[in-house]
Amino acid sequence: MSTPFLSQVAQFYINNSDLADTAFVFPNRRSALQFRHILKKTLKRYTFLPEIMSMNDFVDHATRHTDCIIASPVEILFIAFKAYKECMGDNAGEFDKFAYWGQLLVNDFNDIDMNLVDANDLYRNLKQEREIVTSYIEDDNLKNAINSILNISVNDKDDDKFWKPRDTDYNNDSVQGKFITLWNQLANIYNKFGEILDHHKLTTQGKLYREALRWIENTPAAGLGFSRIVMVGHDALTTSEMRMFKALQKKGVAHFWWDNAAQAFNCDTNPASKLIKAMAEAFPAPQKLEEIDHTPHIEVHAVPSVIGMAKCAFDGITAVSPHTAIVLPDESMLEPLINSTPHFVKGAEDLNITMGYPMKRSSITSLMHLVALAHKRASRKCKGESTEYFFFREDVRDILSHPILKMAFTREVMELNKKILENHEFNIPESLFTGSLLKPLFNTFSVEMITTAQVKKFLHGLEEFCIDLNTRVAHTESKLAKLTAPDSNDETGNDETGNDDEKSIDKTMPMTLQRAFIMKYTDVLKQLQDAVDSIGLPVHDITVFHLIDRMTLGTTLPFGGTSDVGIQVMGMLETRCLDFDTINILSANEGVLPQRKAVRSFIPDRYRVEMHMPSMAIIDAVDSYRFYRLIGRANRISLFYDTSNNSGNEPSRYIEQLHKVYHLDITRFKRTATVVNIPELNISLQNKDLKQRFKDKYTAGDPTDESQNTPCLSASSIKEYIKCPLMFYFHHLMRLSADNDMTEFMDSGTFGTIVHDSLEDLFTSNAKHDVNSINDYINNHLDKTLERNINKVFFHKEGDSLNDEITGQALILFETIKRFVVNALQHDIECIKEHGPITTVECEKEHKLKLKVGGTAFNFTFKADRIDRLGTTLRIIDYKTGGDSTDGKLEKMFDIGSKKIHPLALMQLLLYAIAYSQLDDNELKKGKIDKVQLLIYKLSKMEETGGTVDGTELIFEVTPEHKLKGDLIDHFTRELENCIKHMFSPDEAFTQTHLDDTTCNYCHFTDFCRR
Repeated sequence: MSTPFLSQVAQFYINNSDLADTAFVFPNRRSALQFRHILKKTLKRYTFLPEIMSMNDFVDHATRHTDCIIASPVEILFIAFKAYKECMGDNAGEFDKFAYWGQLLVNDFNDIDMNLVDANDLYRNLKQEREIVTSYIEDDNLKNAINSILNISVNDKDDDKFWKPRDTDYNNDSVQGKFITLWNQLANIYNKFGEILDHHKLTTQGKLYREALRWIENTPAAGLGFSRIVMVGHDALTTSEMRMFKALQKKGVAHFWWDNAAQAFNCDTNPASKLIKAMAEAFPAPQKLEEIDHTPHIEVHAVPSVIGMAKCAFDGITAVSPHTAIVLPDESMLEPLINSTPHFVKGAEDLNITMGYPMKRSSITSLMHLVALAHKRASRKCKGESTEYFFFREDVRDILSHPILKMAFTREVMELNKKILENHEFNIPESLFTGSLLKPLFNTFSVEMITTAQVKKFLHGLEEFCIDLNTRVAHTESKLAKLTAPDSNDETGNDETGNDDEKSIDKTMPMTLQRAFIMKYTDVLKQLQDAVDSIGLPVHDITVFHLIDRMTLGTTLPFGGTSDVGIQVMGMLETRCLDFDTINILSANEGVLPQRKAVRSFIPDRYRVEMHMPSMAIIDAVDSYRFYRLIGRANRISLFYDTSNNSGNEPSRYIEQLHKVYHLDITRFKRTATVVNIPELNISLQNKDLKQRFKDKYTAGDPTDESQNTPCLSASSIKEYIKCPLMFYFHHLMRLSADNDMTEFMDSGTFGTIVHDSLEDLFTSNAKHDVNSINDYINNHLDKTLERNINKVFFHKEGDSLNDEITGQALILFETIKRFVVNALQHDIECIKEHGPITTVECEKEHKLKLKVGGTAFNFTFKADRIDRLGTTLRIIDYKTGGDSTDGKLEKMFDIGSKKIHPLALMQLLLYAIAYSQLDDNELKKGKIDKVQLLIYKLSKMEETGGTVDGTELIFEVTPEHKLKGDLIDHFTRELENCIKHMFSPDEAFTQTHLDDTTCNYCHFTDFCRR
């Protein structure tokens, strides 16, 4: 690498002058720190170090005599609104609307001051331009287009209205009228803005630069504080900076150094060339820089993803060195980069990250974005004389699902989620959060009653929440650190998050990034409270979040580090004046390098060019300068650009310029994503002791003795075993929950329960039903029964609340539920007409028994949906609201762990029949039954109701011994016996189902077996 720019500057002054009374001024503090390090390393004698500062520090030095301080961004916005309101009068809008576009106005005012523009002349010229007539517009199509788009007539008789709308053209209350009035008042708003700032003894950066220039121009050289002022490495100068340089040059106290040695600056087509040459000619350097005569090795890598770029970031870097830099034009690449460090990067000290981590990417900021969205979409509803805010349910669920809340407020989040799911409401009232620690996130205030005190109270609530959040996060991190420590013997138990205090926090732990951001966010809230208090402007809660966003937009948390240690990681701004031997630049995509920017302003770009204000051309030239200056002295340069469809996948224009304009050799690489095939994880739990414990669990004890609470198998658990033995193991042996996640919508299980309960209310035990009783139930009682069951099952109500009117999705599904119930009852009516009345034997009655199958008697429980008598036939009925088949093959019922479609609904019915026949008290033993029929009531399609296996109806004769008779029942019993033996056999393992089995689609244990 050629001699670095800063080293050349340092060597010049070490060799030629005393440094004690010299000030070195750099464009940023990063380059100033590097220069200080170079001086300390290079000096061979004892001497006082010079003053080394950034340009902003120098301006502070020049304005130290003033009693004004720079206003915060929110204070500036508040003051701009005051100026706007005073000048606009009745035409002024509310602050809540001004906040969204007022920042453009503030930025314009700052640019005006930084570039010493006469605001009155500027805005007068803009106004006069609008008075140009449009008589040259002769194209009728163009006139029609203008008329349709802008709603402004451009006829020959009054064509000047296009450029010169008057108050008579538009009512002042119209959007157009207010805009025209605003445009005419911009100069007055600027002047009033300055007056209010002076009144509060506040200033802006632009006004501070104006004051610094005034002091420099009016102060003799001896009074500047330094005998020599050295301006190092600046690029595009604002007009105020240019005037400062000229004043210092005229006083004979200034030196200027421009890093213009890169070969790219000799090319007139490079926009940076003209920029830097003009500066160097106006302010010549005391010595010419060394020429750069080497040709760098340049590589360009096309990478198909952001993560891929992060993993390639250390390509060509084999050791930790401060002469190596990884440059991130896209700040969002920092996190994946940190997570992709190679083996030779041992710790944080090996990476010197100077760009800072943007606050807008922090957890607390993302949480507050969700809160802001919830407030934005909240609605007000009147309840009697009072008004309450309601939040959209999905917005609230998104907030409660945020990781930082789930970690810090676990119990509160679970309780609130439970309430929301139980209520099944689409709109969540603010009152639901009363008494909760999360209430500050959902505080609101009336638009009509808004006051400054209310806004301060709202902000204070958010501040207190952030303080509490920080304490809880610190407690959790401290506890995790103790648990994961190598010598940890923490036996404190499993206290829930939230039962903590500051005494339990390890004060010696370094502050994590997450906590630092929470504390920074708390500071932002305090600043906003101070601004509201001092300026006295009430705002809505939505605007509060907008202002917080404005304050946090450019805020970063700097990483610690030293410039002489570790690989340097930085953004493009931090690279100013610095040189490296090896440079890897990520996100070298067009639109990122250089960034796709637009100057958002009330001032047209052509006026900015004329007034020497920041314009698109200047921004483009500065970006070009910084890139070519950065790579000028490097030996090895690697650029990585993203080719995925998730971004603009065009490579940066600089890559093509290096090849086509500067004729440099470029080695290109096309990286591909490596697809790693994760091998199938085959889990097989085979342990004879485990199987013995399993068998003992389900065969020992008396299931009929309620005091013993004996574990029992059921048809559902046996079905689980058949589908997947491993799922059965997780659920029934390990006792892991297999319940579905609670949802706010009515799922199929809830739907089915309501249907079952509504049928149960009619078919109570020992009741006889004919056509009239069923019709009476349908016509006079069913609607009310359905409402009560919906309130009980879906809304979890009880008591008198069961009679509440149903609303929302339940009301929408009411007719569908009713249709399912009526389908079943209509089928029963047809059966009654053919065979006589139906007598209910039992409905949803739970039985526990020792079920004997072959040589094994195991604990079993079952509960049939309905058992009734129709003549001399006993019917065992199972209601199905889904798509279960009423026909199947016996050979597929007990094919354990296979991918076959198991006819498990039929298996369940046959199992119920065998279990019922073994009960001590059953209808078969009473001698009135000669047949048993098993039926699936398919409620969605009652024409498919029935039950057949291998084409044979499930109708069985009853033997004198009160057993079921038939080849099918004998065959089923043998298959069931084999299944039970398989379950209890110590030689059989708990294995996974077949990989392609759809069972995995609905299994909650796939995280364990990776299916």
